[in-house]
Amino acid sequence: MDATFIKHDLINKNTDAFNTFFDSVFPKCYAIAIRYSKAEQQSKDISQRCFTASLKNFLMSATEHYDESAFIHAYIVCVVTHLLSERTGELIADSITISPYRKNDSNTLFSSSEYYKNYTSDEVISHIRKLNLIQQIIYNMSCIDKFTDVEIARIIDHHPLSIKSMLERAKHKLYSSIKTAI
Repeated sequence: MDATFIKHDLINKNTDAFNTFFDSVFPKCYAIAIRYSKAEQQSKDISQRCFTASLKNFLMSATEHYDESAFIHAYIVCVVTHLLSERTGELIADSITISPYRKNDSNTLFSSSEYYKNYTSDEVISHIRKLNLIQQIIYNMSCIDKFTDVEIARIIDHHPLSIKSMLERAKHKLYSSIKTAI
């Protein structure tokens, strides 16, 4: 996909350009939506909605060249914003107090054993989906999509220190979920 002409071709409604763009980018976007959402149907709905919104924003922006990482970043922000707007009655932070837990010698939450390396993406997603919505969002944004605490705090309108605290809770809950499955 030629980044120089993609915007021009999309604006001029070039069907081949759109098909190429869609085939290249949408599967990545859908995979992201699967990680952030709680169910398959929600993943489908939100990926279509946010892909369309992100594409419209890209086409209306002053940027001439296509930058996939910037597009994906905008898409993730759209997914998170959409998920947060759909919440009904869930608190932004839970009040569960977690007990301290040990990290391994390399100071990471998970072991470097072969078991974890062979964990399938579906198994990981099933455990991530067990987190409450805000923990799921923060875990995905921080640990997988590499947003900073400050970026996450700005997007979900919360303090960066709260983000760190909620991330630790999410990691602990995910760790506990995986440990019970072993």
